[in-house]
Amino acid sequence: MQTLAKHWHAETNFVVCDLCPRGCQIAEGKRGACFVRRNDQGKLLTDGYGNYSTAAIDPMEKKPLYHFLPGTKILSFGVIGCNLSCKFCQNWEISQSRDLGLVTRECTPEQWAELCIQKDCRAIAFTYNEPLITFENTYAAAKHCHERNIKTVIVSAGYVNKLPLAELVEFIDAANIDLKAFNNEFYQQICGVSLQPVLESLQLIKERGVALELTNLIIPECNDNLNEITAMSKWITAELGADTPLHFSAYHPAHKFSNRSTDFTTLHNAYKIAKDCGLNYVYIGNVTNPRFNSTFCPQCQALLIERSGYCTRIVGLQDGKCATCGKEITGVWK
Repeated sequence: MQTLAKHWHAETNFVVCDLCPRGCQIAEGKRGACFVRRNDQGKLLTDGYGNYSTAAIDPMEKKPLYHFLPGTKILSFGVIGCNLSCKFCQNWEISQSRDLGLVTRECTPEQWAELCIQKDCRAIAFTYNEPLITFENTYAAAKHCHERNIKTVIVSAGYVNKLPLAELVEFIDAANIDLKAFNNEFYQQICGVSLQPVLESLQLIKERGVALELTNLIIPECNDNLNEITAMSKWITAELGADTPLHFSAYHPAHKFSNRSTDFTTLHNAYKIAKDCGLNYVYIGNVTNPRFNSTFCPQCQALLIERSGYCTRIVGLQDGKCATCGKEITGVWK
């Protein structure tokens, strides 16, 4: 299905999409960089409203979210398209797809809420592709889910203008944002966009009280510079807070990149840097290592949540506090 888009304005010979910083100027019959937003007789329409390409019931930890309802399951769905063009995309089959035939499955925003209840899911995730480019669908579904007391999650690159993001996060409970690098050149050459709007999105999400976690996919010889990781970790600590969970994730060859997979030593070095910069909750993802997947108390180092793969066991967390020393642990636990 399609619907009239929000956040656009008309010019003489084209429409301008105001959803993300690209500001695509879209001529009649053409589409924006994200593919799903198009000019139809001088109006900006969004394809994919009430449709999806893929859906699944996932463990919350797969998002990854480690400080938000651990051990619960979440209904996840995606459409197609993205306003980034990451050459290393791990989910490129749908995020970079230009085939509307992939989004013929129907589920309205109202039906997503009902489906969560039927499947006994306490939360819903807008994920797999970039959920912000189908803003109208994501917003409507999130609003309906909130009305049914279902928690909402976005997994996003965070490349969006402030006004639509501010509107959306009113109905978003948690977010995992891909901070792909701390290097504008990387963003421009590898992802086709710029870094600063992403940083501003992170600040806004944090200010609005959304439970925020970050993922940094470390790609050998691309964004694995230790000085850059240090700068990123210091910025997160200063601007988002020391309790912001950060996931360093292992890269595996995908899409247009054939770089070698990330070795554990690189991930461990990044982990140590982030901890030395003051971040309390740092994790290593895409590898099975309970020591670096589990949550420990930053005050007494007691084990709070043990994770092995997607098997999660709460062992030392009681009423949101460390059962050993009583320190309050940042997160949404119930």
